[in-house]
Amino acid sequence: MKLIVASHNKGKINEFKALLEPLGYEILSASMLDIDMSGVVEDGLTFADNARIKTKFLSDITGMAVVADDSGLCIESLPDILGVHSARFMGEDTDYQIKNNEVLRLLKDKENRNAYFHSSISLYGLGVDEIFEGDVHGVIADAIQGEGGFGYDPIFVPNGYDQSFGTMDSDLKNKISHRAIALKQFIEYMKENS
Repeated sequence: MKLIVASHNKGKINEFKALLEPLGYEILSASMLDIDMSGVVEDGLTFADNARIKTKFLSDITGMAVVADDSGLCIESLPDILGVHSARFMGEDTDYQIKNNEVLRLLKDKENRNAYFHSSISLYGLGVDEIFEGDVHGVIADAIQGEGGFGYDPIFVPNGYDQSFGTMDSDLKNKISHRAIALKQFIEYMKENS
């Protein structure tokens, strides 16, 4: 089955491919279809709202089923900084090395470093409008760890592990991540409704 991923984020597209292609899905992206999504305004109040905005936009253009993730890092002691604004924190074009260093600076004197990544996946089109969600809890590291993953991965250490997503093997990350949890629900839905 063909699915369009409503994203230009290569990291997200690669994660979707790694998780879904072994199950027989052909993953297309907006850029593969020469569709520019830069004008899509993600002004929803929740991750689910923003994911649906992207899938509806692309499905309305293509008439195909579209999947999109909206995800972000939520930090207990900095509740208004990231969350649904994670990608836009300090500007969308700001390098994540700079963003990660700023988060570490803001947390320098905070005892509570608890955080979680959240993912909302929207499946929209061909009469379907579903949301699947997942969280992975952990803490913010004291320093940037590794260069793997993308975004805030190098500063996030999931509970039960002593390494950040930035140093973790991608296969392991793809099994325990917030997106993997949400995708597991999505895959179960697809199996039940195919």
